[in-house]
Parts: sequence; structure tokens; C-alpha cells
Amino acid sequence: ETLARLTPHVRSARILPLVHFSVADWRADPCAVAARVAAQSWSAAPLIVRSSARSEDSAHASGAGRYLSVANVGREALADAVGRVIASYGAAADDDQVLVQPMLSGISVSGVAFTRDPNTGSSYVVINYDDRGDPTAVTGGRADKLNTFICWKHGGGRCPAELRPVLDLLSELEGHLLHDSLDVEFAVDATGLVLLQVRPLVAGQRPAIKLDTQKRALQADRKSTRLNSSHGYIS
Repeated sequence: ETLARLTPHVRSARILPLVHFSVADWRADPCAVAARVAAQSWSAAPLIVRSSARSEDSAHASGAGRYLSVANVGREALADAVGRVIASYGAAADDDQVLVQPMLSGISVSGVAFTRDPNTGSSYVVINYDDRGDPTAVTGGRADKLNTFICWKHGGGRCPAELRPVLDLLSELEGHLLHDSLDVEFAVDATGLVLLQVRPLVAGQRPAIKLDTQKRALQADRKSTRLNSSHGYIS
């Protein structure tokens, strides 16, 4: 539902077309739901059936990555894939959901971005990403393949070129959702940046240090680093 609401408004990335439905809808009439998917012009291509349980988007506890998503699904295998996703919820509630989208291919970069430090709640953007073409490296927890970029939200810093559109997207999402603590999944293919998911970030408590105090400390840090090192400055 979040992706559907954002689709007409997001300009710095694209959102893949989607069909979402509740567990109750599927249990009541799976043929009707399958017909809704089959009616989409994109449904003849490989699909991905994604989990969208209510517990994945809670502001109080994160279930991101807990449940199953099934990739490269053909129309004939849709019912089996949906059943597997719902089974991964355990005792699925009627209002838990399933999301079906076209399968994204040709991914060059994929990752998860946080608009606050997920450990402390501090005002840093943290991006964990893979640039080797493995779309499951981040969500699958294969840390040996990951790059991490961290920057202070309120002032400049160096950013890898492939991540600049991600920073623009994060800023845009904060504006649309009126929320400054977000957990965002993204990918980049030959066409550009794709928004895969956005949910509230369940982070540590906001730091007790005031924002102005943090700014002064970082400015002092940058000055000291420029004076004492030839390797640039922290972002």
C-alpha cells in the first residue's frame, strides 16, 4: 500500500507496477486474485511474489527480511509461490498481504538505506549496498560482499557517484512521508534507480546530544582531519 500510494508522486526513482492482496482475499478466491495478476500487461514476464506482512512495517519492531519472497515466478507457478509466502508468515492474519511485481533484471547496484543511524538514531544516512550485481547480497546478510557509506545528514561530504541518486530519493521520501527515520530498499538497473520498499526505521533512541552540538563537533573534526591528513575528511 505504501508503494502504491507513492507511485504517482516519487520523481527521483521509479516504482515497479504491482498487485497487492490480503491473505483473506487469497483464501476466499485464489482464482479471482490470480486473474487480477494475469490481467496486467507485465504479468507474462517473470514475476516476484513478495512478503508484505503487517509486522514488516511496524514502527515498534522490524520484521524486514523475516519472511519469504519467491523470485522468477511464471503465471503457472503463481499459486504455489503465493502459498509459500503466506506459509512463511506462520499464523497469517487475514489482513497480512502479498505483493506481486515484475521481476527486476540487470541489477548493477542494490542495497538498503537508512535515514538515521539504525543503531543510535543519530542524524546520519547509512547505506549498505552491493555493486557486484547480486540483488540478494544485502537482504541475504552476506556482509562479505557489502559496501557501507555513511554521511552526516546536515552537511555535504563525499559520496560515490552511484549513490547520489539514492540520497536524492531519501530526501524526497522524507518530504512525502513527513518522517525522518526511514528504512529504504533500492536497486539500480540499466534504466536507473528503483524504489523497492520503504518502511519506518526502528532505530535506537534519539541521541541526547543536541543537533547544534553534533554539528560543531563534526566541523571541528573536519578541520582537524584536513590539517593532519592528506586523505580528505569524513563525510
